[in-house]
Amino acid sequence: MKDFRLFIAAGAFLLLIGWFLPGVPFAKRTEQVTSTPEFTRLLPGELFIREHLTNEDLTLKTNLQASPTKDENVAQGDETLSESLGLWMMYAVEKGDHALFAQNVDVLQAHYYQDGWIAWKAGGEKNATVSTNALVDDLRIAEALYLAAEKWGDEKYAQLANEIGQSVKEHQAQGGLLVDFYDRKHQLSSDHLTLSYLNASAIHMMKEHQQVSEELDQ
Repeated sequence: MKDFRLFIAAGAFLLLIGWFLPGVPFAKRTEQVTSTPEFTRLLPGELFIREHLTNEDLTLKTNLQASPTKDENVAQGDETLSESLGLWMMYAVEKGDHALFAQNVDVLQAHYYQDGWIAWKAGGEKNATVSTNALVDDLRIAEALYLAAEKWGDEKYAQLANEIGQSVKEHQAQGGLLVDFYDRKHQLSSDHLTLSYLNASAIHMMKEHQQVSEELDQ
């Protein structure tokens, strides 16, 4: 029994070391993934994403391993989704990790972003370009940018969010409602709205920054 208690105590001690100090398994130098040469605590989920679901260009993989498909509307393997990017950005804001957030703003601008419009997927072996966006992802990214601007006092984030708002207003607002996507190649907008695409807080932030109308916000 005494040996068992010593074993439990030693295990607890090692967990505490992993929790508070750089090392294994939950801490890592952030300079390996960002430019900040400091130690930061990584939650197991974040560590897994950084180690196994991040491409060399810092975009996020869709799957660990691609499955054969001829459907270009299905993202696979190393292809990266604006949905994943938006969730990653929101995580960085909620965590208070400015370095991670700034890194992914660079990723946004390098791989998805065109004058306020955001491709719904990018990358992959074929590096096929898509001509449509997804309203739900654009709104989430805009919300993350507005929150980051307020949190860290950086107006360039708010400016990016404003550009997204302008694109949404110009291409995806019809009769006081929003629609699902805009196709830049064919210059056509969807004619319907999926209710789960709505993000009331993001739209309200856009209204507060004079990017969309009161009618659209309501």
